Amino acid sequence: MKKFELYSNSFISDGKMMSLSRTVHADSYADIIEHIESEAGWCVTNDCTFKVAYIVEVEE
Repeated sequence: MKKFELYSNSFISDGKMMSLSRTVHADSYADIIEHIESEAGWCVTNDCTFKVAYIVEVEE
């Protein structure tokens, strides 16, 4: 399995630029994209939900 980070669009909170992110494990980008498309573009977790803006593969 590969490690990927999903990021939201940037936003300003308390005067600071921020974005939400989650680390996920999958076999490929295609698997992640398929899952995100099944959620209408949303990353849904137990503690937050956000629209995915971009995906980055994490090099270990």
